[in-house]
Amino acid sequence: MNRKQYIATRALFDEDDLTIVGILWDDENLSNVEKLNLSFDFFERSPEYGICSELNMYFSELTSEEKNTLLDYYKKYLKSDKPEHKKQIKYSLWVDFFEDPQTVAETWNSLIGDCKDEHILRELLSVSGPVPFDKKDELYLKLIKDKTNHEAILDSLVGSFFDVYGDINMQRARVILPTLKIDKTSEKYIKLNKKLKEFQSKEEYWKSLEGKGN
Repeated sequence: MNRKQYIATRALFDEDDLTIVGILWDDENLSNVEKLNLSFDFFERSPEYGICSELNMYFSELTSEEKNTLLDYYKKYLKSDKPEHKKQIKYSLWVDFFEDPQTVAETWNSLIGDCKDEHILRELLSVSGPVPFDKKDELYLKLIKDKTNHEAILDSLVGSFFDVYGDINMQRARVILPTLKIDKTSEKYIKLNKKLKEFQSKEEYWKSLEGKGN
């Protein structure tokens, strides 16, 4: 069943796609796989973060295979040439899955797994700030040999330090950062390099901001 058939079957012609996704997840006549396929059919037409958020609400109720189906869709959009779809998927990974300690390890491991597509891996690194640093570090070690990946590693380090829920190993970051073959005059490089030298921990940095209105 595709979205047009579902809309016709349920007479949902006047509802927007986000509302329909909410309705179909309460539809006991559909399997979870059917719900996932339909949800992404609607997302294809309406790339809204709200649809991703709706899916995240049911993530814990899915089987391992069903979770993999959802994440396979995410990887598909990470690799796509559809900027708005990719933007919403990356935001969802960042706030729904990577910032949540209940889902971050499972989601990261599933997405990385045996993935050999470095384009996907770079996209994941760009929103990986909240992921436990040791997990990111394993990926850095795999990708750092190719300088094409260095900008994504920088983005990951920046998120690891500056994201509210970012996770960083200051010592390792100080080792990795100077080895990256990137534009070292860029604002993000200079800012991160300065903070790594100025502070002994991320907590010390955040404490320094108290009362500054930042």
